Formats: sequence, C-alpha cells, structure tokens
Amino acid sequence: MSRIAAIVLAAMAAMLALDARAAGGLPPDFAAALARAGVQPQQVSVWFGEATSTEARFHWLPETPRNPASVLKVITTAQALAQLGPGYRWTTRVWSEGPVRDGVLRGRLVIEGGGDPKLRRDDLRSLFEQVRASGIRQVEGDIVLDRSRFALPPHEPGAFDAQPQRAYNVGADALLLNFAALSVNVRADPGADAVQAWLEPPLDGVRLDNRLALADGICGDWRLRPLMKLEPASDGGARVQLDGRMPTACDDASIDIAPFSGPEFSRRLVAQTWREVGGRLRGGVVDGRVGYGLRRLAEWRSPPLADALRDINRFSNNVMAEQLWLTTAGETRGWPATREQAVATTGDWLRSIDAWDEATLIDSGSGLSRRTRVTATQLARVLRQAAQSPYLAEFASSLPIAGSDGTAKRLPVQAHARLKTGSLNGVRAAAGYVRDSHGHWLSLVLLLEDAPADGWRELLGWTVDWAASTDGLVP
Repeated sequence: MSRIAAIVLAAMAAMLALDARAAGGLPPDFAAALARAGVQPQQVSVWFGEATSTEARFHWLPETPRNPASVLKVITTAQALAQLGPGYRWTTRVWSEGPVRDGVLRGRLVIEGGGDPKLRRDDLRSLFEQVRASGIRQVEGDIVLDRSRFALPPHEPGAFDAQPQRAYNVGADALLLNFAALSVNVRADPGADAVQAWLEPPLDGVRLDNRLALADGICGDWRLRPLMKLEPASDGGARVQLDGRMPTACDDASIDIAPFSGPEFSRRLVAQTWREVGGRLRGGVVDGRVGYGLRRLAEWRSPPLADALRDINRFSNNVMAEQLWLTTAGETRGWPATREQAVATTGDWLRSIDAWDEATLIDSGSGLSRRTRVTATQLARVLRQAAQSPYLAEFASSLPIAGSDGTAKRLPVQAHARLKTGSLNGVRAAAGYVRDSHGHWLSLVLLLEDAPADGWRELLGWTVDWAASTDGLVP
C-alpha cells in the first residue's frame, strides 16, 4: 500500500470513528460540561474546525435546524460584504420644488431616504445646514419625507413580544432617523441634591417630567426602567415621566425607548431639527415622493459599510441589520427593496457558497424571529466563506472580542476568540472564530434550544477553550 493511500484510509477511518461517536455518545469532557450547564445532548448543536476547511475537528448534531437568534446577523453581514463590498455607502438627498425668492421656498422641500441604517440627528442637521446655506430660510409648502426605497407593509412593533416601546423592536425604514429611538438619560447631582434628566435627541411634542429624587446608599441593583413611564399626551405627543429615588452612588444611566412609529418619529425629528437650524415652515411634515424637475440642494453620504458592520455585530443592532438586509436585496435585485426580495437574495447567496439546507427558514436580517431555522453546518460554511474572502479583516473585526467587548464582554474564556452571540427566550447561540494553541484560526458554532436560564455563558466559555486546545479530530 502506498503512503498516500495509507494516509487517505487513516483519514477515512478517523471520520468514520467521529461519526460513530456522534451517533453513540459524546466525549466525556463535553458531556460533563453539558451536565454542569443543565443541558441535554439533544438540545445542542456544535461544529468547530479549521476556518477555511469543510472538515470538522468536532461536530454534534450539526444538521439539526435550530433558531440562531441574533447569530443570524453573521449571515446578513457576511452576505452584504460579499455582495456590496466594505466601501459601500448609503446616500440621503434633499431636493427643492419651486422657486426661491427672498429666502422663501415657494414649494416643497423633499428628503429622499436611501436606507441608511445609522442616519443620526447630527447628520440630518448637516443636511439642513446645507439647505440653509443655499439661501432657504423658510418653506412655504411641506417638508416631504420620501421613504419609497423600501416597499414594506406597516410595522407592528409589539408583534414580537408585546413590548412596542422597546428600541430593539423598531422596524426598517428607508428614512430611518436616529434608530427611531430616544435616550432617556439621568445623572446624580449631589451638589444640587437633585437628579439631572434629559432626552437625546430633543423631539417635537415629547415632554420630560422628572420627579426623581436622590437617596443615600449603595447603587446595588438599581435600575432606571422601572421608574419610567411613557404615555401619550393630549396634544398627540408623548410624556416621559420619571418618578422614584436614585442612590447617589449610582453612575449615569440611560434607556433607549421608541415612543412613536419610525415614520412618526422621523416627522417629529425633522420638524424639531429644521427649527434648530433657524428654518421656518408654513406647511407640515408629510410623507410623499420625489417628483420630476426638482433641484438637488444637499446630500449626506454615510460612513462605509465596514463601519456599520461593527455596530450590527458587536452591539447586535436589530434595525441596522434589517436595513442592511434590505439594502443588499435592493442593490442585487432592484429597487424598491421588499422583504420577499431579501429572503430570496439570501437564499440564492447561501446556495452559491454551498450553505443552503432545505430546512432553512430565514424571514429577517436580524434574527428577531421565532420562526428562523438554520443549522450549525450552514453557519460554519458562511464563516468559511468569510475566512476565504478578501474582506476577512473587515468581517472578523466586526465580531465582539470574547471577554473584552460588545455582547461577548462577559464571556469567561482563556482563548482568543471573536464571537457573535445571540439570545431569545429559551434560545442561546454563538458563532465566530477561535485561535487554537498552534495559532490556527477555527470556525466555531454553538446552537442551543430549550436553554436553561443559567449555565450558558460557562458552557460557551468552556467550549471555546476546549476547541482552542485541540489540534486535530476530537478523539
């Protein structure tokens, strides 16, 4: 028998042994780790191996479809890098309709949304300052918001978990401003024996009623959210009421809330910001479309896609992921982008990298879904595609550093790892890269359903360190 044939037979025997082990039982150390976490073997899927290889060093139930929660963002961001490139930018434009006489626009001002996932109040202010620099100080008609780049049904923010005011439930919008969210901020001021409170950004029609008082003592598990009430105001706006006590030992605190739908939030922020730059408005702020014959007044180009990826993966920003998912579909299949297009575009891309499975169900770009199903093998193949692409640096740097930052900051690990984590009620997941003891990079996926309340973080940390300690097939 030739040496090459012997090597091939030995490799085949090792793989057969691995498959037999997977069918009949787990390695004792991993079984013990599952037991410590209160996890049954059938609840978990695992895959890890060389980042650029299709062969696993270890796998367990890798073909079982499971909910990946926010780990779905690994697919969304890897696909976007492959199809848009790291330098892709979103553009928001402002147009005027009608003549300008003595600083007065005798017509409409139109803001055309480009799907930017991180268009902030300061960016909007920059656009309006460009408008003011063009000589316009008053708009006789309406300010029109054009969000037609996305063709989406009305968003129901409470549909997922009956928490419509939570910022993570904000829906995608081609003219999304400030994530359609307000930050409620508080700070203890012992010198004045008071608690300072403010909203960021200020929003037309939203009033803050601060009744918080200082209290002595340690901070402990003090939290701001139970002391906050958000309710509609009689004039159609909203009132944020803070009532209770804040220990002087507590640091500054903030909560992000979504007091209105995305379109309504945008209308109010546009009205507020136009006033702040010294603009006057005779009409209202309404939805509409860019027409023919308009004059372009201003333009804002976003930072590059590579920057957006870090917010999406490190901080698991749901609405940014949805914006990116729809943008990729629009650029690939044509505008306006729809959810149906996005589903089809992601499916086509997964097929193109041999990462499709007939049991796959993807209905969002963020993972904020009870229906989504993917396998550990699929995620491993997506990680492999990214590891082999010219954009590996941009992709890997968007993933949280385990034990150091983002959503993986509190992960107890010894190994160097970059991992996207995800969680829903009963679901825990992680996927990313781990460096082994020889300096080789591995892809690692861990999916857990019907998860117990405790033990996940320790199980994931143990699995990462276990993977890093291996240098071949797990015996």
